[in-house]
Amino acid sequence: MVAPRQSARPKKSKQKARTATEQRTAEVQLRHLQVELPAPSNQKEKKPVTLWVVHILEPSAPEDTKPLEWFLLTTCAINSVDDAQACLSWYCLRWRIGDWHRVLKTGCRIEDLAHHSAERLERAIAINLVIAWRIMLMTLLGRACPKLPAAVLLSEIEVTVLNAFAKQNRIKQPANLGDAVRLVARPGGYLGRNNDPPPGTPDHVAGLCGPANALPGFFSQATGYKLKYFWVSVRSSPLPPKLDAWPAPPTPPQARSRT
Repeated sequence: MVAPRQSARPKKSKQKARTATEQRTAEVQLRHLQVELPAPSNQKEKKPVTLWVVHILEPSAPEDTKPLEWFLLTTCAINSVDDAQACLSWYCLRWRIGDWHRVLKTGCRIEDLAHHSAERLERAIAINLVIAWRIMLMTLLGRACPKLPAAVLLSEIEVTVLNAFAKQNRIKQPANLGDAVRLVARPGGYLGRNNDPPPGTPDHVAGLCGPANALPGFFSQATGYKLKYFWVSVRSSPLPPKLDAWPAPPTPPQARSRT
């Protein structure tokens, strides 16, 4: 299995310090067993809970490296080695899922939604789920595949807005996806120096909807429509129509003179 990379973490009041570790491939032993947890002593009338334990152990870890040992408890039935491997693959995705939840809470701020009905709250959360996934996809593609064309992720109107923003700020216009991803994070405070690492999800959240976001203004200049936030579009179909084919913005009514 592939042991994921871990970043360094300083010591906090209730957390120990953690050193950075690189991603590596580990040979592990996989075991599974069905267990039954009895009810607590003060709730004996309740039925016991049936669980499956998946044990992962690395017998021969490299020197100066803590061997992997995980005990996973699940309610999914584990009847074969394939089932245990599937459970392990789900657990290996928990770091990425944790990042996704962080974007939802700190970026999209779904905990601050104040709808008066559960139906409206569900719809708002569903929209933010897709937005958070799109922001994470932009961050990961910008790091893993920076040489791809920007049209893989951004529509034509979004590339036009980024080009206008780069021209106004005397920045090199994006030539590929990596440049476009860095440019989106610029309004959020990302400096984009030569030795700076690629921007993360907090930079993209601040660049897309932060208080210092300048991209909606460039969208208005390019299309004539006002936009509060510049979100990366969510699309699975071909690119939208060209800019010159978009309908013209409505003409504001003329003021009437009083006599």
